Amino acid sequence: MQRSDEDMNASLLFSWRFSDRRMRNRQLFKNTEGVNGVTTSIRKGPLSMDDKTMELFLRLSMNRMVDHHLPKIRHCLDALNTQQLWEHEVNQTNSVGGILLHIYEQIRRHTVMYEQVGPVAASGIENYFPDLEISPEELAQKVEEAFTLWQGALQELALDESKEIDMHSIYHLVEHTSYHLGQIVDRAQKKTGKAFKFVQNGLNERNLRAIVERVSGT
Repeated sequence: MQRSDEDMNASLLFSWRFSDRRMRNRQLFKNTEGVNGVTTSIRKGPLSMDDKTMELFLRLSMNRMVDHHLPKIRHCLDALNTQQLWEHEVNQTNSVGGILLHIYEQIRRHTVMYEQVGPVAASGIENYFPDLEISPEELAQKVEEAFTLWQGALQELALDESKEIDMHSIYHLVEHTSYHLGQIVDRAQKKTGKAFKFVQNGLNERNLRAIVERVSGT
């Protein structure tokens, strides 16, 4: 998936403007003796986290989602037909499409959360795996739009000094997407009888790091 000049310019602008953001609500961690002599950290007071570290965290989160996870989703959808997308292998299992809609809903809720104050939804989505019976192309468009809106909202959040950045929430979203993406890739490969070989085809940690370092100027 090629990134447009507009996307790259937006990324560079984000990196440049983020250096002006001043972190508030900082935390100080004090080393303490943990279980079996392992040193852990506990929260004690204000800590200085420099803007560059926060920027790197946000940049890595965005690029992992948009340049690493999303292309894999697109490849899986390109490989499946509508029947394969929504069929249930056995009772009590979710369809590939249902899992993708679960990812979609989580991303959508995070996007709303970045843009407002207060609770995002009244209930969780642990059991939200609907079957819409739409085509792979339609679902791909729906998911890609969600990723794009999320990326834009996260960039705006990073530049808005009136709002706090919840690193735990962002990290959870990236890990949540990664976990369910593993399920999707595994089922899609079984259904098609093909090995996608993402690592060999460039969707790997080395190339992801190169993208992050290029747009961050590191």
